[in-house]
Order: sequence, then C-alpha cells, then structure tokens
Amino acid sequence: MYRLERVGGHLAVLLAQKILCDPAFRAAFGARFAQAEELLTVNTGNVTNALSGGVGGSMVRARDVDGGISFGGRRS
Repeated sequence: MYRLERVGGHLAVLLAQKILCDPAFRAAFGARFAQAEELLTVNTGNVTNALSGGVGGSMVRARDVDGGISFGGRRS
C-alpha cells in the first residue's frame, strides 16, 4: 500500500523536474494549474451545488457550516 504523503512527495519532485527541464510542459502545466486554482478558489457569493442520481444514505448540502454535522445520533 502506498502512503499518500510519500506518493505526493515523489509526484511533486517529478513535476518540479519536468517543469524545470521542459518549457512546453511548464507552459501547459501553468495554464492547467491556473484553471484548477480558479475552480478551487472559495467563492464568497451564492452557493450552487447539484446532486444527480440516487442517494443511498444521508446527504448534506451546505455552505459555511460552523460546528459539526452528524447523522443517526440521539436527539436531546
């Protein structure tokens, strides 16, 4: 079994080497990274989330939860 930290570290080293040695890869990777960064940036506006297909258990649709969320606990 791979340890995620070890795999992530190796991947980072390989990407850094490729970026340093290959200008075309550097440009393509930079463009993709910028796209991903834009998608992952926290939006301070409205929330839009979607669910397609069936849900076989509990599901929460939320934003800015302050505190915990639990399912199946006893009610007080």
